[in-house]
Amino acid sequence: MTKPFVKDAVGHFRNLLIHSTREYEPSTEHILKRLLKPLCLDLDDIAKKGTAKDAWETLMNFQKECTKVKT
Repeated sequence: MTKPFVKDAVGHFRNLLIHSTREYEPSTEHILKRLLKPLCLDLDDIAKKGTAKDAWETLMNFQKECTKVKT
């Protein structure tokens, strides 16, 4: 079962990828406040509360999201 902070990290990473591939450029403030800071907090939770399996699952899900963008 995937832990909530892993799901949150993957969701925030997905949003970052979606925003970065849009035709318009979101503001730096928007990227920092709405995309990067939440992702960094999720990664901090994984580092502090998670297991090696959680970290691996997060990385594998990030890779899946990257693959979707490439195609």
